[in-house]
Amino acid sequence: MITVIAEIKTHPGQLGALVTRFQALQAQVLAEDGCYQYTPLTDSANPLPDQTLAPDTLFMLERWESQAHLERHLQTPHMVKHHQETQGIVTSVELRILEDRSPGR
Repeated sequence: MITVIAEIKTHPGQLGALVTRFQALQAQVLAEDGCYQYTPLTDSANPLPDQTLAPDTLFMLERWESQAHLERHLQTPHMVKHHQETQGIVTSVELRILEDRSPGR
């Protein structure tokens, strides 16, 4: 099992449009083989005093059975289309692929 955290920065004022696009994909992606979580996240409306804020940034929290499942997901027609359609909204993407290091894993 892997966890993916994608930090997706948008042009100013475009975060809402990007969130809407990911919400529209959510059910389709969750139906993909090996996908256990696909959640769009943004900064809390009530941040703590020491919280680092990332305006115009969407974080995707994803859980996949394996990296191979994630790689297949990125090649699906709906994701290829999504990336093409959001090129004018997104300014950068940083991915973190994380493995669970709990005992017994």
